[in-house]
Amino acid sequence: MPSIEDDSRLATSWPEVGKARLTFHQRRTCGCGPDCQLGPSEDTIWIEVRLDQGWVAAHRIAPQDGRLIVGEVRLIPFEPTADPGEYRESAVPPGGARSDLVRSISAGEALSAAVEMIDRLESEPAPNAPWSIRDALRDFNVEPEQIIARRPHAATDAQLAEAAAAYADAYRDGARAYLQVAAHRLGLSPDTVSKRRRAAQDRGILTGGGHQGKGGGELTEYGRALVAGSQHADAA
Repeated sequence: MPSIEDDSRLATSWPEVGKARLTFHQRRTCGCGPDCQLGPSEDTIWIEVRLDQGWVAAHRIAPQDGRLIVGEVRLIPFEPTADPGEYRESAVPPGGARSDLVRSISAGEALSAAVEMIDRLESEPAPNAPWSIRDALRDFNVEPEQIIARRPHAATDAQLAEAAAAYADAYRDGARAYLQVAAHRLGLSPDTVSKRRRAAQDRGILTGGGHQGKGGGELTEYGRALVAGSQHADAA
């Protein structure tokens, strides 16, 4: 059996219930005797969400096509000193796991939390960390900028204009669920379209849209130019 030769991690502290922590876990194994060189590292990224005092939703984050996805989800007992995703049978709370805990797990929210933490750790490195967040992500062939750039509010102006145009068209067409209609046209979630609409207003791509809580808005001259440029590029 291979033996663990090195075990190091970069982790945020355990949070209160309802919050998440991020852990980069690296393990190197060697099974060829005392003269063997250390083998390749086995790197994992976990985002663990405290569901209540006794349970944690552990999400293993994996690379796919240069981005991060949720590759596995585990509902496990909370143990402050356990390795990410691991637990002892003796730590299982009385009665075991409850169905309401399973229903409360959201892979999408966990991935969003991971991106937020990576963004923060990239700008505010953890003191005395065994490695940097940039080095850890490069082991996954992923650059921090690629992850952070996928956040809805970090979209390009052209992407914001596309979302704003779909939103404005759906509202002008009288669609009752205009946000959902725009999201369907773009292949995005309604929440992403909403965030991009607000960002488009902030960047002068879409007008304000009237009273608080009301929809609407029209592309500005800058917004129309962005849409025209994208359409020209698609036709080329």
